Amino acid sequence: MVWMILTVIFIVLAFVSFWYGIWVLGVIFVILNISLLWTWKLGAAWDPTPMKVIRKIVDYLDLKENDVVYDLGCGDGRFVIEVAKRYNCKAVGIEIDPIRYLIAKIRVKLLGLEDRVKIVWGNFFNYSLKDATVVFCFLTEEANRKLEIKFSKELQYGTIIVSYIWKFFGFTLINVIDDEIFVYIV
Repeated sequence: MVWMILTVIFIVLAFVSFWYGIWVLGVIFVILNISLLWTWKLGAAWDPTPMKVIRKIVDYLDLKENDVVYDLGCGDGRFVIEVAKRYNCKAVGIEIDPIRYLIAKIRVKLLGLEDRVKIVWGNFFNYSLKDATVVFCFLTEEANRKLEIKFSKELQYGTIIVSYIWKFFGFTLINVIDDEIFVYIV
């Protein structure tokens, strides 16, 4: 829903910018719009996980120093940043959209968390998750179905999967938080 609103706003701002002869600003809004539409086409439309949900998940997780937490489709990095603030473990966010990737990288740098948080630009289907002890995702039902195959091949026995809104069916459900956060074990 957020991506649709942003798309309309960027289109309007681009037209207004071109109308008033502010070409550079118009081009920026067109690029932002292309980025939004491209990621939507890939199934990665931006709908950020609310901070109250992230806090519930992070409160639930009992992470240790040797844990490696992944956020697939990390957006602005809010989940991996919250994990790094609370626990002294490694967190990796993978984001396909270059604009959201840059936002996440900048946030991590400004907060001084580069020693614990790594932001990767790319498609998480092409990135190995073999060292993951926890995987978080807020994706689509279709993306979760595709991930089940990847998870079955790559995740170690005992890895925790946390999914916001959308369920997985190939793993053992161990907890449901507020009817919207699903916790699984491989």
